[in-house]
Amino acid sequence: MKIGVEEEFIVVDPKTLFLHSGSFRLATHLIYKNPIYQKKCSVELPLNSGSVKTILQNAGKAFCVFEIKTEPYEDIDRLREELKFHRGNVADTARDNHLMVLPTGLHPAHSSKDFADHCAAFHVHLDYSKEAFQRLYGFIPFLISQSTNSPFLDGKIQAMSNRMHLSAHVNIPTMGLQRNADIIHNPSLNTVEVKVFDTQITIDESMGLASLVKMIGEDPCFHSEIMKGDYVKLREQAILYGSKGSLIDKDHLRIFEDNVDTSKILNQMNGSDWQIELFKKHGLSSVVHSLWESFQHDERMIKTSSQEIDRTESSFWNLFYLFPYSPFLCMDKYNKYLQDIAYSGGLRKIIHN
Repeated sequence: MKIGVEEEFIVVDPKTLFLHSGSFRLATHLIYKNPIYQKKCSVELPLNSGSVKTILQNAGKAFCVFEIKTEPYEDIDRLREELKFHRGNVADTARDNHLMVLPTGLHPAHSSKDFADHCAAFHVHLDYSKEAFQRLYGFIPFLISQSTNSPFLDGKIQAMSNRMHLSAHVNIPTMGLQRNADIIHNPSLNTVEVKVFDTQITIDESMGLASLVKMIGEDPCFHSEIMKGDYVKLREQAILYGSKGSLIDKDHLRIFEDNVDTSKILNQMNGSDWQIELFKKHGLSSVVHSLWESFQHDERMIKTSSQEIDRTESSFWNLFYLFPYSPFLCMDKYNKYLQDIAYSGGLRKIIHN
């Protein structure tokens, strides 16, 4: 079965260490450096954040999430190569434009009053089959528990994945294209799309999650051993406690531990636990700097900082880059955002009719 991914990242201002509306700038410079990014990158629009007036009033931080997507591959090593290529280009372009990019599900200083659209996720697409969908559905709470990487909300440790608490996901799997669900059948791509993962710190972690999805979707031994009646309870447990809240039997765990990619993510410190340990020793600004350092070098790195996080919004003029980028946005993202607009406007019937 072929597998592909979408990775979202949070764009940050190095001067304030807070959200920056530079995602259009980042996308535009990537596209003009390499035309393949016309279809490989996009800016996540804050369409679930309320009225257009609200978005414009907060334009300095409204467009701070940037997405890269890959081709689908049978060979997971080729997927790794493409991810490495894209992350390297994004890091170089961010430095050239005096921006930082954070590989995490939520900015460490995110406020509960900020847009839910400021969340960054890692989506995995697997060739669709009804059997693969059902297998993966049964393992969703386990998959969440292995992927938590957003432990802070309002400057405090509140859950292992605050992104999942804040996002519009409603935890109801669907066989149709209903965007706000943990796992869907995406008919436009004919894939099973798993949408519950926080963005990961390193490529190894991303590949570990992609490998878990591929193994579960392909192998009949991974039947839905988690009962549907327990789904919401187990899901919440995974969100709150991360890998400490994982429930999986030893036989399935042994299969994962025998695989090189999946064993790495199972046997290392969870991303949220790593951020929490760093926060307790060095403070929140060090978490921001360390996430950026880790992204650039593709390994968990610690950079201490005494810099204060300033929640001042970035300049409105960063939206100038919307205009050269908008044709590419319209060409490649039109259908997705039409669906988002329909959903946020209470017009879901438009999508299904």
